Amino acid sequence: MRAALAPYVERGAVELTVIEVDDDPALVDKYDELVPVLCGPDGREVCHWHFDQAKLAACLAEFG
Repeated sequence: MRAALAPYVERGAVELTVIEVDDDPALVDKYDELVPVLCGPDGREVCHWHFDQAKLAACLAEFG
């Protein structure tokens, strides 16, 4: 998923923060089977397992 997000990061459309889910028991409880997971700036899940361009576009439109 990180590679799919690279063009968005390079354009400055998104700021990517990578968090190791395994380092936080609360995140393991929430996302263990969903990694990798992409969350928006409000913490809501955008997509998991596979990059979903349409869902990212909707998130970008919402948060501009």
